[in-house]
Amino acid sequence: MSDKPISLVASIDQGTQSTRFMLLDHAGQVVSDAMSTHEQFFPKPGWVQHDAMEILASTKEAMRAAMLEAIALHRSLKVVAVGITNQRETVVVWDKRTGQPLHQAIVWLDTRTSGIVQEFSEKYGGADAFRSITGTPISSYFSAFKVLWLMRNHPHIEQALRDGEALIGTIDTWLIWNLTGGADGGAFVTDVTNASRTFLMDINTCTWSDHMLGVFGIPRSCLPEIRSSSEVYGRLRDVGLSDLENVPIAGCLGDQQSACVGQGLFKKGQVKCTYGTGAFILINAGEEKVLSTHGLLTTPCYQLGRDRPVTWAIEGSIAIAGAAISWLKDNLGAIDTAQESEQLLRAIDDTEGVFFVPAFAGLFAPRWRSDARGCIVGITQGTTKAHIVRALFEAIAFQLNEIVAAMRKDMQIDSVPLLKVDGGMTKNSTFMQLNANLVQTTVEKPKNVEVTAMGAAFAAGLGVGFWDSLDELNNLNDHDTRWTPGVTQDFVEAKIRGWNDAVEKSLNWV
Repeated sequence: MSDKPISLVASIDQGTQSTRFMLLDHAGQVVSDAMSTHEQFFPKPGWVQHDAMEILASTKEAMRAAMLEAIALHRSLKVVAVGITNQRETVVVWDKRTGQPLHQAIVWLDTRTSGIVQEFSEKYGGADAFRSITGTPISSYFSAFKVLWLMRNHPHIEQALRDGEALIGTIDTWLIWNLTGGADGGAFVTDVTNASRTFLMDINTCTWSDHMLGVFGIPRSCLPEIRSSSEVYGRLRDVGLSDLENVPIAGCLGDQQSACVGQGLFKKGQVKCTYGTGAFILINAGEEKVLSTHGLLTTPCYQLGRDRPVTWAIEGSIAIAGAAISWLKDNLGAIDTAQESEQLLRAIDDTEGVFFVPAFAGLFAPRWRSDARGCIVGITQGTTKAHIVRALFEAIAFQLNEIVAAMRKDMQIDSVPLLKVDGGMTKNSTFMQLNANLVQTTVEKPKNVEVTAMGAAFAAGLGVGFWDSLDELNNLNDHDTRWTPGVTQDFVEAKIRGWNDAVEKSLNWV
């Protein structure tokens, strides 16, 4: 144990399957971290829900575990700020007097709103009817459609919203409100990156859109104040840890934007991909937003200070990545561990014509087809488990190829010379090489792959002056491993043709 005083910043990384609390020193080194999981609920096909109270409890559990570890290492420590990053689009509606959720949180992956999505597309003139306001297509992905479903199917929720008795928030808002006092004066805020994923924020002003609120019938008073990604929103209260009491929450970003900060995407044209439950690719588009015309999303990348301009991004989202490995293990019983999937991937060099389209929740960017469902094609009597596993990994890389191609068109650039990667799947070196091959670019992994948590900590540190500049942050997480393409463009194009044929067979199922 060290007696030397040490100042730290912390981050809460609330993800689809777990919550992490991480403490960093001024050099960006991890002092301690802890993780706590929460239950996934699937009440009907296509429905995915979380217990918001369980998420709050697991957050506090992770905070306590990481703090106890840090205190065991450093007798004298001071946490100067906490940042929050979170699964985006997932939405909670709760009673503002009791703090109790009025329904389980509806998760970003949930597709129960597909009927509403079709209704809106037909009524308003297609999937891109509101893109000039929201930067996004009409899709079950976004929070407003989930709230509208709750209002239509649970009259008591609609009434509570109409009467001003309920609040609406994405997970960042839910956590900040609860951790800063809840019904007793908790801060009711969100940041621009999370607000942009609701389908209710006007990207031209970064404020709630009166037009979109009218379309959905959602009262403005139920929504949080939109703030920058790096400023003091409130202070921790009653979290059960004296060392965290009154510490400012000073950073807030959606998980993918937080990964951009953690990866040091501070220059226009830099690209990253985070592999988690899904996979998410963002390119820094600079301070002038680019409205995608190739099926991608226009979204804030970050706003690192109240008086700083918004840096914009173009994003492509892949619904199923790591979740497909979980499906192989938990649903199909094809593998016993995630590590076994890497062994099977290495066992063969080709799928022998097998293609796997993991459209369990439809297809996201750039196709946006909620009617798609998973399929495996090209099976013969000689097909083995290894062929199917490799086809699944290839499917993720094929979708990444499509998104990078769309980014090049939107940004009017010839190539993406470097793809920064992070997340759990980057431990699979064979899969990273597969991405380099099928995307035809260099793939680079940082030393600390938990860049999502790091990004929120960086934003919080900037918010209280713990770090002074982006240049300082850029030196805190150097690259660890690189993979370069090992196949020809002709080989890739032939594989893509087979992939496109397989995707066609996955459409029009709903």
